Amino acid sequence: MATPRLTISFTPAATPITTRVTKFGGQPVWLGEPCWPLSRSSGNPMRFVGQVEIPAHLFASVPAKMAYVFMTQEDDYVEWTWDPQRGENAVVLQPGAIGVEVNTAPLRTGPTVIAKDRRPIEFEVGLQAGNDEPNQLDDDDLLDDATDDGNKLGGLPAWLQEEDFPGAGWSRLLLQLDQVRLPFFLNLGDGRAFVFLSPDGPKARMLWQR
Repeated sequence: MATPRLTISFTPAATPITTRVTKFGGQPVWLGEPCWPLSRSSGNPMRFVGQVEIPAHLFASVPAKMAYVFMTQEDDYVEWTWDPQRGENAVVLQPGAIGVEVNTAPLRTGPTVIAKDRRPIEFEVGLQAGNDEPNQLDDDDLLDDATDDGNKLGGLPAWLQEEDFPGAGWSRLLLQLDQVRLPFFLNLGDGRAFVFLSPDGPKARMLWQR
């Protein structure tokens, strides 16, 4: 059965985006009280990647309205940013921010994604509706050919390695980001990041593969 998804396109923002819409870079526009995740290894604020307005028609049973994605990126290399439970990435759902698995601080602004020339940058988003078909390829073939679509909301994860869901039942893909198709720097080892929603409440986890 086909799974609906929204393919993401990026346009540089002419002015700062200050509304609660899907965007990447800049500063978060909090739906509730600020809840900025802190790196478990350093205690520093993680880097803000972007915010996603959770599409009601794709996730009708999800009480959260906004998801805020963060990942540790510092001058020195940081281990475990790919792991959903090692405290070097985080997804904050609002309203409520229930289930955040790292320490947080009430910061309204903080580190954000940068362009390749190291300037802070911000992108508004276009969304194109479509569908992902279940992957019918043999085990010896590439895993992602049937469900690729690069950067998207919803749909099916286009794994670069074996399936690696972040917990039992965590199969609802909220967001997929493909580093080689992003207009900003996000250190995924030329791989892909996946954000999944919990099967039993307002929680989300992120992981990446290469």
